[in-house]
Amino acid sequence: ARNCFTMSPKQQENVNLLMLMPASQLVAWSLLLNDGNPRTAPFVAAFYWLWAMKNVVLGPLKGDLGTVSFASYAGARFFAVGPKGEMGAALFIALNYLIGVFLVGLGPADKMARKLKKSVAWVKVFITYCSSAFAYWLVVAYWHKQDWTA
Repeated sequence: ARNCFTMSPKQQENVNLLMLMPASQLVAWSLLLNDGNPRTAPFVAAFYWLWAMKNVVLGPLKGDLGTVSFASYAGARFFAVGPKGEMGAALFIALNYLIGVFLVGLGPADKMARKLKKSVAWVKVFITYCSSAFAYWLVVAYWHKQDWTA
């Protein structure tokens, strides 16, 4: 017999993916604040680039700006373009998340949930996730600026 705590496999998958957003931000912020510098940011960017690629290849999106913005940060680090380039790439990622906040966060959550075919909880978690990630990448950009002006 099913009770109110029993979920279908699809519902459980949705909850797991929903929880990945705040959990990934918790890890990203923990790494950043523990180190006190953006040394771990390339690993964070790589994780989110893989997530963006998953979104495009397996769905639910046909395009995800994260495939470009996270690659720009990895490229800036890999090709050692220096703090100015790394700061610019981090700001590009921050802008990407700010766009997410505005696209999903404008208007009532229940209306956006219906439009996206998601739950109201998903909309609220997504907005919080994007806001946190926006702030994270601003801090990363600021720390790169400190490297640049030091």
